[in-house]
Amino acid sequence: KYGCDSLQCFQHLTIFDEYCKKKAWADAYESWSALMRNYPACSKNIYLRGTNVIQNKMKLAATGKEQQPWIDSLMMMWDSRIKYIMPTDRPQYGEAYCLGQKGIMLLKYRPNPIDEPYKILMRAVELGSDDITVLQNAMKAMIAMFKEQKVDVNTVVNNYILFSDRIDAKKKSFQTTIADPSQSEKAKTDAQTQLDDYTKGQAFIDQQFSASEAAQCDVL
Repeated sequence: KYGCDSLQCFQHLTIFDEYCKKKAWADAYESWSALMRNYPACSKNIYLRGTNVIQNKMKLAATGKEQQPWIDSLMMMWDSRIKYIMPTDRPQYGEAYCLGQKGIMLLKYRPNPIDEPYKILMRAVELGSDDITVLQNAMKAMIAMFKEQKVDVNTVVNNYILFSDRIDAKKKSFQTTIADPSQSEKAKTDAQTQLDDYTKGQAFIDQQFSASEAAQCDVL
């Protein structure tokens, strides 16, 4: 876990954590890079904070072309997390979660060609992801694929139904929590917040679908 030189690993981790506390992302880069190269299984924090480190590098890049290697680094970081951290992490942060986050970031920073973010997001859905942000981004990527004639109308309709079913199931679970008198007020408040997020997400997905040619009456 801590590599062949645990002392050096802990030294880098300490420096990295101190810079992260100060949000000094540029200063944190050197230690982060050393940890990712030599001790990728040492701590989940190098992945949680690594996004900030890389995004800071992207902001400092003068051109879009100079951002591309940092986007590659961001994708590599998620692959590394799946390989080294995911096997010992909690189930909710498994492969579906990691691929969902990877796909969201790839769609944001490198939407063209659309094929790769779509493939990653749909794999997350296939693995069971019902995260509303993943479903929204998967829908957005799928509509883009449809416009480029890379997926057919049946794929759009069937996945729209799948996404809607996943959202309905989550909303019902939140509604059950809200109506349960044995639940704490905090649990009910959290459930209401989640319910609102999923309701907004469903509206976005509905809008994306209704605006597409896949929603034509003859197709339905």
